[in-house]
Amino acid sequence: MRRFLLPADAARMVYRLARGEFIPPQVDDTELTPLEKAVRQYQAQRLADTHADLAVDPEFAQ
Repeated sequence: MRRFLLPADAARMVYRLARGEFIPPQVDDTELTPLEKAVRQYQAQRLADTHADLAVDPEFAQ
């Protein structure tokens, strides 16, 4: 059963991320709704496109 994050949960995750202690859980595609799968794919493509753009930009490609 899924539950929404509470503000205290989010604060704990940010704190642990900042300390390098938190690894977000991996969610299998079978657990996602069709909309969540579409958003995941969109975000992955957007990240790949952004990385490719930055990689060829002399200001950021070092």
